[in-house]
Amino acid sequence: MKIGFFVNPLAGYGGEINNKGSDNLKLESIEKSYSLGVARKFLSKIIPGDSLFYVPYGYMGSYLLDEFSYKYEITYYPEYPSSSQDTVNFIKSLVNPDFVCFVGGDGTARDIVSCGTGFLFIGIPAGVKMYSSVFSINAEHAASLFNSLVSSKTMKQHTLR
Repeated sequence: MKIGFFVNPLAGYGGEINNKGSDNLKLESIEKSYSLGVARKFLSKIIPGDSLFYVPYGYMGSYLLDEFSYKYEITYYPEYPSSSQDTVNFIKSLVNPDFVCFVGGDGTARDIVSCGTGFLFIGIPAGVKMYSSVFSINAEHAASLFNSLVSSKTMKQHTLR
């Protein structure tokens, strides 16, 4: 399977500093990223089989997949620090993935919707305020959904394309 995967490293950071969101904030240090921890939890629970991940370079994707030795190709090189435009550019770099997993918050979901794709998404919640219905309950629930989709022989019938 071809699976898009990315992380908004800033998602959830606003909660750490008692802000109502992370929009327009700058991460002091990548070690303070809440969403990278959520992404690691998700990646530790998935069973990718022979899937190939399409990811952005660095902390938005490839560095994490290196930690788990998952097969991937880099389709986009974001700026550092990353921004909402990097999310948009990465989504636009994808060509017919079977589905896309992302770790982020409502702002990340808004950026994805602005791209107007027909891709199937699994949202892994890491934001401060989580109102979008695209998100699973938590990283473990998202991993369970991921594993079901990867193991399904009729995955294409479940998409909304």
